[in-house]
Amino acid sequence: MTLNGTTEYVFGKNPILMLLKHSADRVFKVLVAEELSHDKRLKEVVQAAKSCGITVNFVPKAKLDLLPDRETPHQGVAAMVSPKPLWDLNDLLSHLESLPQETPALVLALDDVTDPRNFGALIRVAAAAGVTAIIIPKVGSAGFSPAVGKASAGTIELINICVVPNLVDALKRTKNAGLWWVGAMLGEKAVRYDQYDFKGPTGIVLGSEGHGLRRLVQEHCDHWVTIPLAPNVESLNVSVAGGILIFEALRQRRQG
Repeated sequence: MTLNGTTEYVFGKNPILMLLKHSADRVFKVLVAEELSHDKRLKEVVQAAKSCGITVNFVPKAKLDLLPDRETPHQGVAAMVSPKPLWDLNDLLSHLESLPQETPALVLALDDVTDPRNFGALIRVAAAAGVTAIIIPKVGSAGFSPAVGKASAGTIELINICVVPNLVDALKRTKNAGLWWVGAMLGEKAVRYDQYDFKGPTGIVLGSEGHGLRRLVQEHCDHWVTIPLAPNVESLNVSVAGGILIFEALRQRRQG
């Protein structure tokens, strides 16, 4: 939840601990339900906050219940923070140019992935695999909410996220920077994901579970890959599909 564009709330023990560990400078204060102040899990948050010199306020649990836009259980703790810094396309292009040749980029792009749980799960997968960045469109994405942070288990603090006004334009410009885009889709054009060579600078683009990649996005992919499924199974959850493709790329690179 953004307050005047400068402040938002993060809920839950794990997301807050991740913030305190990696981005403590963004945390203004931590609010703990006084009725749960003796909970060992919350004591860990209190200790971490105090060690960072961050104010901890003990408040009635009812006050946490009333915080706006609370889409996930607060678990007795909330943090008031500044928003996560985001990249624009120029930031991403500069980063791609700075990567050494022996460390090829692996970028994830999301086309019309609007479910916050799926977005958070994909962030968690991408962070676990050391993905270079995630690209999302400014319109037609899940956006940022406590539900996304919770689904990512706090790993949203570990990944670079690039927000672009037009995903197709972002594909074009990153291609010019040497990235090859691979679209996940069904159809005769697509090859099995484990037969594609992911070892070079690669972008993986995923579409929504409902209709997959939009036509223009498909057309701007260099290649297409598919994950074979058992008969009568139409599709995978987008976060599961993303995990399979990302870790296949990681497997090939480790072997290479």
